[in-house]
Parts: sequence; structure tokens; C-alpha cells
Amino acid sequence: MKIGIDIRELEKNKLTGIGRFLVDFLSYCSCSRHNEHDREFILFGNQHTDTANSVLEGYKRVVIYEKCRLCWEQIQLRTALKKQKIDIFYSPYPKVPLYQKIKKISSFFDLTYLLVEPYKSRFKSRIYKKWLLDIYVKNSEKIVALSDKSKEDIMNLLKIEPDKISVIYPSVSEQFLPKSEKEIAVLRKKYGIENKYLLYVGNSNPHKNLVRLIDAYNFLSEDIKEEYSLVLAGVGSFFNSQPINFVSGHLPSTVYPLPFISDNDLPTLYSGAAVFIFPSLYEGFGLPPLEAMACGCPVVSSNTSSMPEILGDACLYFNPCDTKDISDKIEQLLKNENMKNELRQRGFERVKLYTVEKMTGRLLEVFECFEK
Repeated sequence: MKIGIDIRELEKNKLTGIGRFLVDFLSYCSCSRHNEHDREFILFGNQHTDTANSVLEGYKRVVIYEKCRLCWEQIQLRTALKKQKIDIFYSPYPKVPLYQKIKKISSFFDLTYLLVEPYKSRFKSRIYKKWLLDIYVKNSEKIVALSDKSKEDIMNLLKIEPDKISVIYPSVSEQFLPKSEKEIAVLRKKYGIENKYLLYVGNSNPHKNLVRLIDAYNFLSEDIKEEYSLVLAGVGSFFNSQPINFVSGHLPSTVYPLPFISDNDLPTLYSGAAVFIFPSLYEGFGLPPLEAMACGCPVVSSNTSSMPEILGDACLYFNPCDTKDISDKIEQLLKNENMKNELRQRGFERVKLYTVEKMTGRLLEVFECFEK
């Protein structure tokens, strides 16, 4: 049985959530007995794919030059799948090659652009949902969602039967472990972080809710702001590319935007934070708060979308549309050492639910449905 996988998300020095999912899956499969079936994985990428990644060693890789995304997916890929005699194709996106007589599995890693403003009102999103998404879904034998909440949203949005959707929780990488005070001190010096700090990790897209987070930080008491900086990691050129209107008036000097953060530095950055804050308006899963928990950092999070399902009782929740509530919950946690310690312990236990073994096993079960 030959299984093709789209690995275009694996670009050098740029590991997204989808990329991490693929890396964990392929890494575990290559060093486990999960390939004892008559099963061969063939990986399809483009000129930007990091095909030299050590995780891909031992797998057959097919590079298809991509000039136009739609042409790559519907013409070039179709030809390559036929040439490689693929039986099952897995796409980590909600799109699959059409007019191909093979079993196709697609994934919804993110429904934000279909459910949350300002994305869902954009012309491109409306056209995609109306004309393409329904076709892709109908041509997928199985759909993978990252949470029960995402499954529910997909069913409601696209009118899909529940049996067609499998929920597979991503795993928290084993690299996320508590780091020593010495390692934390070195990292703080590297990034110029002088004070104790509160932490956000993620991009700066509108649904990440950064403006409200900064306003909430501004509303903290002066003594807390003097003691704790706010570090915003991975936000790119957000603060340079656009004017930002803060309700509270300004960007404090104690806010540290880190446009890019090395994957290797993330565990130490999490470990050194007093509190991790996740104010997102919508997440299909949400890895950063779990990564923070794995590193021993207490978490405050929005109470929307999949977050209560994924984080359970291991964090303190707030309404992400209520700046005062965000500020109050941060301050409440900072002032309660017993609560911080309790959330740390709950966090360590919560992370144990999201292992690479479970994630890989569930995805292989989906493949096995079509191998019989």
C-alpha cells in the first residue's frame, strides 16, 4: 500500500503547526514498528520544501516545482500520484487533488478564516467556501479535525456527517521540558529581557487578539508592570508595519516584541516566564499553551473555541473580548503563588494526554480504514 503525503509545509527554518504535526508523525513512524504493515510513505514537496531534513531520511521524496498553487495541486500533483502508483493520499490542508481515483484524506487545521471576522467576510474566503471547499470535502473519503469543537464547526459549516470526520489531537513535542535557571539567564541576555516577564507566543494575525492583550497589560497595576515585562514572541513585523490604536493610549517600554524566535529557544523562553497568556479569539487546537505547560509555566487563556476542551482545568480562563477580564485574571494569578503552583502541576498532567504515540496511532487508524 502506497500512501502519499503533501509535505510542502516543511520549509527550512519555518516550522508551522502543520509542519510540526507532520514532523512528529513521520519521525515516530520511522523509528517505530508502525510500518510493519505493507505500507510505504511517499512524500510530495516543492522547491521550498526542506527535503534534506533528517526526519525525512529513509522516506522517498518527490519534488514538484510549484509556480501556481492550484496547478501544483490539481495538475502536477495528479500526474505525480499516478506515476508513483499512490493508493491513499493525505493532505494536511482541506483540499485534495480532484479527478483522481485514489482514496483521499484531508485535514482542517484551522477554520479561523471561515468563522472569524475579518477573515470570513473577505471576498477570497467567500469564493473559496462557496466554490472550492465543498468540492474538496465531497472528494475526501475522510476528514481530520484537531478537536471535537473543530469537528462540530466543520459539521455545522459544511453540513458533513459526523462519521466522515475523525478527531486527532496533535502531540506536544518532547523538546518542551522545564529548563534550568542558568539556561533561562543566558536566553534573557540573548534577547535583552531585563525583568521578569509575562509571555505570549504566536503570530500577529487579527484573531490572535494582540491589541487587547497589550491593553490588558497596560491596565495592570504600576507595581506589576515595573516588575514584569510583556514578551511577545513570533509576532513578525506587526509593530512596524501598521499603526496600532490602543485603548490605553500607548505601547509601554516594558513590552518586548520578538519578531522571530528560534524553535530551539522556545522551551527556555516558556520556562522563564512567570505566566503564559493566550488571548486568541479562535483556535482549532492551540499548541502554545500546552507547550508552556510542558515547560512548567502557568497559563491564562481565552475561554473560546477549543481551548476549554484542550486545556481542561489546567489554566485560568478569561473572556478574550473583555480587556478588563484579561487584566484581572493575569493579576489574580501573579498574586496567588498557590494557584500558580497548582496550575503548574495540573499542566504537567494535562500535557500527558497529547503524546506522539496517540497522535500517530489515530492517523494510522484512519489510513487502515482504506487498506483492508
